Amino acid sequence: MDANQWIDDYRASKLQMTLAPWGPDYPDVLSYVEPFGKTDTQVAAQVGYSNTAVDEALTRAAQAKDAAARETEYAAIQRQLIEDAPYAVLYQPTFQNPARKSVQGVTSHFAYTLQLRGASKTE
Repeated sequence: MDANQWIDDYRASKLQMTLAPWGPDYPDVLSYVEPFGKTDTQVAAQVGYSNTAVDEALTRAAQAKDAAARETEYAAIQRQLIEDAPYAVLYQPTFQNPARKSVQGVTSHFAYTLQLRGASKTE
């Protein structure tokens, strides 16, 4: 399917099923869970997923100051999402970056794979 048609159909919730990549916006569990679990946000809205218990747990987790409390909330959210099964997560990609001693200043970035700002090459 043409990518432009796919995104239009996806956003209009016209697809019975689709395969799509996903990456977090920032390195926190909330960036992985909220779009899929919270009613009327991003992915959840596209597939019509809604569960008030998950919504409430997401709010508590986002506001929790204590790491153990956050972990407890996110574990409960994960159990509920597994039970509800609105998605079938196939894999989480990992990226391998080749390196050469003559290239300096390249850093890995959690979302953009490589940061080339500041990169240089010597030989």
